Amino acid sequence: MSSSGASKTSFIYTGGVPDQDDFTHIIVQEGVTEIADSAFEFWVTLESISFPNTVKRIGDRAFHECSSLVQIICLQKDEEEDASSSIERIGESAFADCESLEDISGLLTESITHIGPHAFRGTRIRTVKIPSSCTTIDEGTFSDCSILSEIIMPSTVESISYRAFAGCAISSIQLGNDLIEIYSEAFAGCDELESIQIPLSAFVGEQAFAWSYKLRIVYTPAEAIEGGTVDVFDACHESLILLSDEEDFDFAFIPSITLNGIHQCLNDITNDAIPPSQQLNVLHQALQLRYPAIAARTQLSNMNLLHLLVYIPGNIYSALSTLLKKCPQAASAIDSTGKTALHHTFASTKQNMDQQCFDLLLQHSPEIVGYYAIQSKSLWHEVKPVVEAKITCLKTMKDEESGLLPFMMMAVQRDIDELSSNGQLTGVYELLCMQPDVLKSYS
Repeated sequence: MSSSGASKTSFIYTGGVPDQDDFTHIIVQEGVTEIADSAFEFWVTLESISFPNTVKRIGDRAFHECSSLVQIICLQKDEEEDASSSIERIGESAFADCESLEDISGLLTESITHIGPHAFRGTRIRTVKIPSSCTTIDEGTFSDCSILSEIIMPSTVESISYRAFAGCAISSIQLGNDLIEIYSEAFAGCDELESIQIPLSAFVGEQAFAWSYKLRIVYTPAEAIEGGTVDVFDACHESLILLSDEEDFDFAFIPSITLNGIHQCLNDITNDAIPPSQQLNVLHQALQLRYPAIAARTQLSNMNLLHLLVYIPGNIYSALSTLLKKCPQAASAIDSTGKTALHHTFASTKQNMDQQCFDLLLQHSPEIVGYYAIQSKSLWHEVKPVVEAKITCLKTMKDEESGLLPFMMMAVQRDIDELSSNGQLTGVYELLCMQPDVLKSYS
């Protein structure tokens, strides 16, 4: 059923597969519970669709290759209800190759129990929050989402299937302890991925992280990868370091170190006071003495032992307290990407870190780490928690050379394309909202 008018802009969907394909807006009629398989496949003129909350299932390929689709509206019955869907199943390739689609947050609510293979492949979504009702990320679900930079993964996810996130733009992701298996090529070709912490319970398939060219640091239980093929980390960064739970763990000629190994390095360091200017060098020398291959790689990425330590899950309190006591300057040291250990923790490992350990790291991280996070050019969703944890940095810090305040630095450190994508302009605005009084001096 179509609305009147020559432009044929709106179509009221009552079910089945329509025999027309030249409308720009679809309104699904109240009471409809299912969008049929291939119902709107190849509707290249379609720009928006409105779902009532009676819809429970979106069929296979229902909106496949709707290249102009930019808006999904989930309607509520009355004003007191949230504008979110009650959809339970999204079929295979349901929104695949909708190359203009940027926001699917209204679809992925806690009512979802199944998201089919390739459901959102090739879309332009920037962020995705997986509902806790999902236990499996199916094959290719978010593959080739080239600007997908933030994935919020609940601890309920047990399986990440073949190429589920291949070709995405994430720089980090937190995986829950209930994860059982990361299938082949699950994160292959994630060009921006810098670090990952693999849970103790997980098994990793072949080439799971292959061609992730920036991957520099990985925590992995030995059992997770030693029974598989040696190509798990093919074509990753030349400075890649493995942290593991097994001494002398040898995997594909990538050097590894354990919590006990870090303890030994720290025990080699004198208990006498070390001048602040020498502390990072002392840490490197201790690592060089016992693990020369790892020391060489940390130099390439400008990391120190604290950057490595925060990737080991669980209780690291003894090693952490020793390191921070002997070399407190490590807490404010940045790596080659501009990240401190606290920044890495918020981005990748907090979910699996003992709370007492996190509190200790937070306590010993000076205010300037918030400023460094802003300078790092990292995406706002990574920067924000660091700044919030060290909020006073906004009142006390400004760039020594330019005199720019933090919210200004957030803008000038990023080019126009960066600011207009992935929440970066939002970051400038939110930083300003955190310190609104700063503009008074410019009035």
